[in-house]
Amino acid sequence: MKLKGYNLTMLIDRVAELKGLTPKQITDGIRDKKRTDARSILCYWATEKLGVTQSELAHVLNRSQSAIVYAVRRGRDIADVEQYFLGI
Repeated sequence: MKLKGYNLTMLIDRVAELKGLTPKQITDGIRDKKRTDARSILCYWATEKLGVTQSELAHVLNRSQSAIVYAVRRGRDIADVEQYFLGI
């Protein structure tokens, strides 16, 4: 996807659009279900589709790398159950 010009900022915007949040709400430190689900989807797509490292995501989201590992798993499940697609 990087070849198509897709980057992490664009991915954050896409997830925010899907979940009805602003990009700032995804990257802030507040922990509620809607934001946590959005971050999880972001982590899944960023690592699996965009090739972003878990370390980079941990830095951007101010989380530990182990939290990102769990978020990727949650994100995969959420995207499958709710049938979210990246749409690019």
